[in-house]
Amino acid sequence: MVSFSGTLASFSGASFRGLGHYFRGLGHYFRGLGYYFRGLCLFSWNLGLFFRGHGHFFRGLGHFFRGLGHFLRGLGYYFRGLSNYFRGLGHYFRGLGHFFRGLGYYFRGLGYYFRGLRSLFQGPR
Repeated sequence: MVSFSGTLASFSGASFRGLGHYFRGLGHYFRGLGYYFRGLCLFSWNLGLFFRGHGHFFRGLGHFFRGLGHFLRGLGYYFRGLSNYFRGLGHYFRGLGHFFRGLGYYFRGLGYYFRGLRSLFQGPR
């Protein structure tokens, strides 16, 4: 309570206490306001990080599946190449067989040639 006596204003203890509570309340109000805006900023920041993190997550998921696709395609090419390798090996050995068969026919033909040449000069047996 404030009482004026002349030019001096005298404050009672209750008045000082009330003023203290007022400023204390004002301090808490501004501190609360600060926490509110800080929380709002952090919330929006975290929201941004959340969505950015989800973007990175889905981008990473996309890369993972793309990598899996390339891996499986490469595996397909590997087995196709392996199959072609063994098919080629088969063709190689088949060709080798034909080569030696042809060589056999060549030498058989050479034998017939020389036998015919000999019989030409010796006459019938």
